Amino acid sequence: MLRDGTVRGHAVVAYTPAIDLGGAHQALNMIRDIAGLPVSLLPYGFGGLVSTIGVPSIVGFGVDFDAATAVRRGRLTGRLENGRLVLRRPGRLKGVPYELTAIKKVGQEKISAGMAGLYDPFKGAARNRAGFAVHETQTRSTSDGVTERVGSYWAAHRVG
Repeated sequence: MLRDGTVRGHAVVAYTPAIDLGGAHQALNMIRDIAGLPVSLLPYGFGGLVSTIGVPSIVGFGVDFDAATAVRRGRLTGRLENGRLVLRRPGRLKGVPYELTAIKKVGQEKISAGMAGLYDPFKGAARNRAGFAVHETQTRSTSDGVTERVGSYWAAHRVG
């Protein structure tokens, strides 16, 4: 039987960042197919550089992350109450640097760089399942033609 109260511990979280450039590729093809469409239709602010490079020389777009998997470690605090475990990771999560490129017929050119934000997997409460506190979520949101999907799963158990 688990007792209600405060908890503390340590977490190791692995992230696999990804940016889906499907919308940018579709917009590029549409601009190519329909003469006169403005390059401002391209997402992520690609329009400015694309007009400089020239639409005919661009084959597509790419994204490179500094690391294929980002691992974040840190202390956790939380509370167990009525069979529900809520955990919190103090502080901000450091994002993952990335670079967006235009892939040309010959070579590629950097469009922009930035920091991909990381999702806090400890939002929500876990329920007791066979002696483990288990939490899982799947979310999806769309903004300006860009779809973000986030899934997380974590399990916690008592040590000691």
